[in-house]
Amino acid sequence: MLTEDDIRNENWMGSVQSLRNVANTFLEELIDASGKREELERKGLIGGYFAVTDKEGQPIYTLQLGALPVELDRSQGRFEKAVEKAFRLAQNPGHTTSMESANHQYERYGGAVRGVEYLHSFSGLPEKLDEIFSCLMAYRARDMAYETAARIIGDDYQKYLWIVHGRQPVK
Repeated sequence: MLTEDDIRNENWMGSVQSLRNVANTFLEELIDASGKREELERKGLIGGYFAVTDKEGQPIYTLQLGALPVELDRSQGRFEKAVEKAFRLAQNPGHTTSMESANHQYERYGGAVRGVEYLHSFSGLPEKLDEIFSCLMAYRARDMAYETAARIIGDDYQKYLWIVHGRQPVK
C-alpha cells in the first residue's frame, strides 16, 4: 500500500510499477503452474485486468496484466468483468467469492475474492484461475490469511500458493 511518505516523495508511481511487476510475475507463474499454457495461449487467455475495490465494490485501482486480445471489445469486456465481479461480491456480504453468485447464463463469473479490507478481482483466464490469481494477490497483500486462500483454491492450493513465496513446494 502507498504511504503518505511515498506520495509526498512522489515515489508512488514506483510502487504502482512494482505492484504491476509482481502481478505480472504471479500471472505468468500461475499460467505455468496450471499446466495449460499452450491451450490458454491458443484461446487468447493469457492476460486480463486485476481490480481492487473497497468493501462496497468501488474501484480503488485496476491493472492491465499479461497479453490482451487485440479486439477492443474482448479487452474491454475483461475490464468490465473484473469490476463487475468485485461489485457483485460486495452486494453479497455473506459470500467469500464471486463464484458463489456466478450465473453463466447471465455472464456472471467467478474470479473475485473477499479480503479482510478489500475485494480482489481478476478477469482474463478461465474463472477458477481468475479466482486463484485473486487469492494470490490478496494473500501477497496480507489481506487474506494463508488458510483462507488455501480453502478457496481447494485441493491444489500447494500447487499455487508457493508462487507468493517464490519457491516450489517440497514434494
